[in-house]
Amino acid sequence: MSTDHSLIRFLRARMLSCARRCFNCLFTCEQGTNVFLRILGPLYVAIASTLIITVGYLYYSVVLPLRHPLLSAEGIVHATIEFVLIFNVVFNHMHCVFTDPGLPPPVLKPETLVDQEILERYARWCKKCKKPKAMFTHHCQICGRCVTRMDHHCPWMANCVGHYNYRYFFNFLAWLWSFALYTTVMTWPYNKDLTANKDGERMEVVFSFAIAGGTWLAISLLWGWHVYLVLTAQTTIDYYKNLREKKRAQARGDVWVNMFDLGPKLNWQETFDERGRFWWVQWALPRRRPHSTTGLFTPTVHTIEEHRERLLGGGGFADSSEPDSRNLRRGATAGSASGRSGPEEVELAERV
Repeated sequence: MSTDHSLIRFLRARMLSCARRCFNCLFTCEQGTNVFLRILGPLYVAIASTLIITVGYLYYSVVLPLRHPLLSAEGIVHATIEFVLIFNVVFNHMHCVFTDPGLPPPVLKPETLVDQEILERYARWCKKCKKPKAMFTHHCQICGRCVTRMDHHCPWMANCVGHYNYRYFFNFLAWLWSFALYTTVMTWPYNKDLTANKDGERMEVVFSFAIAGGTWLAISLLWGWHVYLVLTAQTTIDYYKNLREKKRAQARGDVWVNMFDLGPKLNWQETFDERGRFWWVQWALPRRRPHSTTGLFTPTVHTIEEHRERLLGGGGFADSSEPDSRNLRRGATAGSASGRSGPEEVELAERV
């Protein structure tokens, strides 16, 4: 009998030992992958930029002259369209790469979170950063820091996509989709004007068509996904979290509702920080001004009337349900966007 117990204990110990080794191996692989992506991040950025510039160069040097004379009315129109598309693609790509996605406020200990209003928003604690995490804030293993309203880490940007640079990421996809579609149509290889020329030019046209067409197909899926996320007030990370919450609610016989979903129009305006008469155009235009909120306080369906009153009164949306946030918004993000704490974060730290 004792022999059987000893054998069971031995087998259990061996299984635990193998499980620990497997876990350590997976952890090491994950850490290695994170370091790999961190080191090769600039290379991904360079590859993306090179492909965009190469396709643009071939368009102006080969494709456009084969379609229309450069100094003709049609040639000037097509050259202008391509320039606008390339400019916006490069502008949003570079700004997404070099814009800080957002840092949580400099609060040090969870015991200091005594204010009920702030406690509700900092119920989570990051063990690696030793800081509280606000709503939608997540820790990036690759960057080694917490990011406000983190969506994901993008290797093609060598940066996290968060509160302050999500606009640039989304517009990069939108303009890249348009650029790829336009270039695909202009370089359609079966057009007689393009294929009836010498082999060198034909290969350049086919190369541009292949790169632009493949990019358009891939970006169609990715951009469509992010359009859905914006319209439903979600991030990529929180989509899966909300999916789990919805399944749990259904198992209990309840109906789960996303309290941050203000409707497609208000969700779009809140994400891109564009309101007013021409918001439906301004969201896609190049802009260097950072987001006017810190991303720490998010409007909910419970505060929608208050936000509508502020919008009609010309004050715009403030950080949700913070009584004096309209006074804090004046320049609150200038420091945060560059990696420093803005006035709002400083006041939060003082309050707690």
